[in-house]
Amino acid sequence: MSLRRARPPRRRVVEYHVIWRGRLVSGRVRLDDLDQQAPVSQVVRRMPR
Repeated sequence: MSLRRARPPRRRVVEYHVIWRGRLVSGRVRLDDLDQQAPVSQVVRRMPR
């Protein structure tokens, strides 16, 4: 058996909520914008402190 992830539909907006350094950071991002940006691990490092 093989598990494969389908690519999410483009131009879809995802809302996120993350606790970063004890603060709640929320936002929205378009999935096609992520294709053109740095990996998520680098995006998280750029969040406000």
